[in-house]
This record gives sequence, C-alpha cells and structure tokens, in this order.
Amino acid sequence: MFRLKELREYEAYSMSEIANKIHVSKSSYADWESGKAVIPLKHMISLANVYHVSLDYLFGLSDKLEKIFEFRTLNSSRIADQLKKFRIEKGLTQEELAHETYISRFTLSRYETNKLLISTSCIYELCKKYSLSVDKMLGS
Repeated sequence: MFRLKELREYEAYSMSEIANKIHVSKSSYADWESGKAVIPLKHMISLANVYHVSLDYLFGLSDKLEKIFEFRTLNSSRIADQLKKFRIEKGLTQEELAHETYISRFTLSRYETNKLLISTSCIYELCKKYSLSVDKMLGS
C-alpha cells in the first residue's frame, strides 16, 4: 500500500538513515515498512518531506512521481475542517461516513472536532474510496 521501501531503496538510504531523519527508532521504521505496524500520519508527512514527493504518491494512490520541495507540516485543525467539509459536501451523516470508513461515529466526531488526529489508515481508506487527494485533505 505505502511506498516506503520503494522510495528508500530508490534514494539509496538504509533503514537506519531514514529512521534517523524522521527521529524514530530503526525497529519502528522497519515495522512500518514491513506492514507490521501502521505509520502515524505525522511520520508520513515527514517522509514525504524527506523524499520530496506528494503524499498521494507515498500512499500509493497516485503513480505520478514529481518532486515537491515545499516543506509540509501537520495541521490538525485544517485536517478536521477538510474532513467535515468533505462529509457535508457529499451529503453524508457522521454515521454513514463512519460506517463506510470502518470507524465509530464517536471517532469520526472526534476527528471532525480536532479532538483526535485522523489515523493514517482512515485517511487512506477515505481517499481511496472517494478518489480524493491525501495532499488536499491534509491541506498540503
């Protein structure tokens, strides 16, 4: 699903080098790359910055590889606003969107009110299902 290994090898980095660049342990990074654990969204953004690629490309939702040199940061309130705006524009209730993304309505409510940062797996499923751009949803 994610292009972690592909990009790391393409850029000729070791796992330790990438882990150091994004300030995590090598074992955490190895678990993300192997799919044993889900990488937190803030680290996906860090990796997109390291590799200078779109989040859509990193997430495997686009095959368009173009270099992006603008530094991106995590803006949780913008993400919450974008999520709520999307749901309303689609005419979905929280219950309906929660069901379609395999989360509870309570969790979705917490995402939309910026009480909880949306999970990497949830943003991936949402963007994949509705053909959305992760970059646009995250305000990148």
